[in-house]
Amino acid sequence: MKPKEFSKFGLLASLYISQYIPVMFLYQALPVFLRQQGASLESVALINLIAFPLMLKFIWAPFIDSFSIAKWGHYRF
Repeated sequence: MKPKEFSKFGLLASLYISQYIPVMFLYQALPVFLRQQGASLESVALINLIAFPLMLKFIWAPFIDSFSIAKWGHYRF
């Protein structure tokens, strides 16, 4: 593998890691903080609904991609 290709994979990996950190905060730390504040288990369990739109991304992503603003270009929107 060439050094230039390796740097592209490094950039891609850092982007995935930067997306993963806030998600893991929601799944690991936020329930602990809510329980310490006295939240009920039912309300803490509702945090999992935050991930529901992400699970269905493959359904709504083509719809969003069909819109564009001409002056910005298709994929910059």
